[in-house]
Amino acid sequence: MSKEGQNAIENANSTLVEFSPPIAKSMLFQATSQALSNASHNATKKQQETNITTQAATNNSVSLLHVMGAKAITG
Repeated sequence: MSKEGQNAIENANSTLVEFSPPIAKSMLFQATSQALSNASHNATKKQQETNITTQAATNNSVSLLHVMGAKAITG
């Protein structure tokens, strides 16, 4: 291998060694950010589903109370 080829490989290796830790750190931050974002999204979705279920149950209960009240009045 020529001297120029060896120098190119050495430069590439030194660049790789120099930039690997910051790249790995930024990838870790990005993965952590994505995981936290997904967790937040999932929690919001679950809360919305719970609110819909609660609203439906309340609606059914009020409807039942109206029916029972009407029966009590009419005898």
